[in-house]
Amino acid sequence: MKCIYCNHHHVYSLCDGLKKCAKCKRKFSPKKQLFTQNALKLFCQNTNALQASKILNCSYLKISNIFNRFRHTIAIFLENNFELNKNEIVEYEEFVYVLNKKNIHQTQSILCFNDKQIIYTMLMPSIADTQKFTNEEIKKFFLFHKIIKLQSTQTKIHEFHQFFSLHIKDYRGVSKQNLFYYMKELEFKFNYIEQERVKILNKLI
Repeated sequence: MKCIYCNHHHVYSLCDGLKKCAKCKRKFSPKKQLFTQNALKLFCQNTNALQASKILNCSYLKISNIFNRFRHTIAIFLENNFELNKNEIVEYEEFVYVLNKKNIHQTQSILCFNDKQIIYTMLMPSIADTQKFTNEEIKKFFLFHKIIKLQSTQTKIHEFHQFFSLHIKDYRGVSKQNLFYYMKELEFKFNYIEQERVKILNKLI
């Protein structure tokens, strides 16, 4: 076993079950590390927190907190990637996500960028933050954006929109406050296959 912090090959066992690195002197738990690795793989396989908690025989709260940590880590990674590659953007599109179907005013605009290889996403200010739009005006806004999408159905951005619309339903109770992190998770999973997700996330945590 190698050190999880500095990758040094020499670690030794302690009486409490922990491991200690001979080089950086930091301690870690192989049991905890194995649990995190299993959780990471399930996350990258699109297993939800409830299913993962049953598979790993742990509390829902524990696995939910771990998944949220993964989402925050992914968000930073993707935001940094966007900053590095934003000059390569060739097209963009905006679509609207309805947070609450019972209240048409609770919406969020999402801006998508494409550099021909990767999709990037960004949350825009809500079109109804000030509640100054009528339901009829918002419906016209939706219709306008629907026409835009129909005119560009072969783009990678449109593929992401379909992917997002399908998989955001897997999460219950997506609020305006945490939408950003779920959006970034779906951006990550759209751009990378499972093996790439595991490899990238392992490097980040």
